[in-house]
Amino acid sequence: MKTLYLLRHAKAAADSPSSEDRDRALNARGNDDAPAMAAAMKARGYVPDLVLCSSARRTVETCRHVLDVLGPDIPTLFEDGLYLASAGEILSAIRAADPGASALLVIGHNPGLEELAGALGKDGGPPKLPTSGLAVFTLESGAWDAIAPGAAHFTDYLTPKLLRG
Repeated sequence: MKTLYLLRHAKAAADSPSSEDRDRALNARGNDDAPAMAAAMKARGYVPDLVLCSSARRTVETCRHVLDVLGPDIPTLFEDGLYLASAGEILSAIRAADPGASALLVIGHNPGLEELAGALGKDGGPPKLPTSGLAVFTLESGAWDAIAPGAAHFTDYLTPKLLRG
């Protein structure tokens, strides 16, 4: 069985007319929420053995916070194609993931990540995927290349707001 974690990047600084969207850094809340989410993942045993991460600054910074908590030796691929990717593009990246990985973490952006999370679960999906939100799925097929909409079980949903109670 395979486990898929979909994590939206942590809260980023507002757009600036003088910088590119891709270069937006995490803000103070994002720098607090990302390690808190990683700690919640670790407490639940949600530790991936492969990470696919958008190459945008805010996703890379989120990933660094996550790896600081879960383990810096987890193989991580930073992919330009995941920057603002559609649900279909993210699904293609998952299908191409190393078949030896049993647990995969994808760190990306909305709306694509939220759309994919809503489509994957045969038994539903998260109501939304806010910043630092995590959706957890298990795959029946046991193969990344067989993942498709409606072919996974939605098993958990975490957000910073839910963690704070």
